[in-house]
Amino acid sequence: MYLVSLPLTTMSRLLRRPGRNGVVPRTLLCAAAIAASTIGCESTIPAVVEDTALVTDGTGFRIEREGGGRHIWYGGEIPYSFTNRTGSKVYLPNCRGGFDVTLEMEKDGEWVHIFSPILLDCLSPPIVIEPDEVYETTLRVVGCLEGNCGPRLVLPPSSSTPVRIVWGDALSSYDEDANPFGELIPLEERVSNRFTLQVSR
Repeated sequence: MYLVSLPLTTMSRLLRRPGRNGVVPRTLLCAAAIAASTIGCESTIPAVVEDTALVTDGTGFRIEREGGGRHIWYGGEIPYSFTNRTGSKVYLPNCRGGFDVTLEMEKDGEWVHIFSPILLDCLSPPIVIEPDEVYETTLRVVGCLEGNCGPRLVLPPSSSTPVRIVWGDALSSYDEDANPFGELIPLEERVSNRFTLQVSR
């Protein structure tokens, strides 16, 4: 069983209307903000405000234990969005919608890798995010801890350990005949706010 983030804000519910390629026009964002302010909805300000382009729908997400025997799996979902504030188009190389994204946790003052989804081996047309538009998606975490299985998932040592999402290939230009396909946008535009994982062990 997968459980979504805790809590989901009123704003995120209003914005579940993605357009082409999952992109939400900025006009819809403005309309949702006005609606929230006029009807007295719950606050959409997260507990920790960070100026990041990648923003999760909450500050805490639940990861549930699955399976048994030799292989123990953990699964959960992390809804989030990316606001393109680079001033130009952003391109995501992908295979049938799957692209390079990882989870990292903070350990001894550094960020270390704890999960990446398995991607298919193909090349689809890039996902294109226009300037000032918002791309909404969900990182589905399904991983095992040990044994002959994958993808691997490293569980944070505590429910207060900071975790973040990182995009590996978000490009400011794209040429499918080039290697690499284009230039990466700055790292600060490819990392999310910090959040936590509550793990059902």
